[in-house]
Amino acid sequence: MSRRFGTTFAVLNMANAYGPGGGYMDGMAAQEENMYRRTDCHFSLDPAVMEAGRDLYVASHSALLNAADGRVMLDTATPRVCVRGPEDMEQDDLGYAWSADDEVFPFYELRAAAIDLRDGSRFDAAETERRITAQLDTLAEAGVRHAVLSAFGCGAFRNPAKRVAAAFRRAIEARAADFDVIAFGIFHAGYGPDNYEPFRQAFADWPQPPPPPPTTNVD
Repeated sequence: MSRRFGTTFAVLNMANAYGPGGGYMDGMAAQEENMYRRTDCHFSLDPAVMEAGRDLYVASHSALLNAADGRVMLDTATPRVCVRGPEDMEQDDLGYAWSADDEVFPFYELRAAAIDLRDGSRFDAAETERRITAQLDTLAEAGVRHAVLSAFGCGAFRNPAKRVAAAFRRAIEARAADFDVIAFGIFHAGYGPDNYEPFRQAFADWPQPPPPPPTTNVD
């Protein structure tokens, strides 16, 4: 995306609200964990948002990730860098191969937490849309017009993908003038129920961005 459009994208980190990286040190496999293993997010943490001597955020940062005041965390001053490719199960350490130099790319971390429904709570459409709106308003306020979002809270947190996709559609339509490109990075297994199809259907009629101009080689 960065190469195609010639700009740095913001990328949504569907974050744990209370500690950085979720369970990435323990082998957990959700989106935030994957991001932390493949990028320098861990090394970009601001000590000011961490409790002293603990791998936990201070309360004010947790509130920010939960969009308590209508905004979430976006760091445009220190772009993160993705240095590893997809998980390779044939690696000796079952890890991630280093990316080639021309495949390494920077991105702005957009850190936000979804509602956790693992305790059996009912889906809260209004609160979900409020948190999604906070993401978009944070980007717009910073002048970031290119972003990669995702199926917010639709994995381990059990939010229904169809309703979350509809919330994104409404929120983006209301702010379309603030953005040039919004993409969704959603794993598509190709079998069984997943999050890809509800989002594909929600945005099936959305206009696609024009192709970039051809590259001209200068000898």
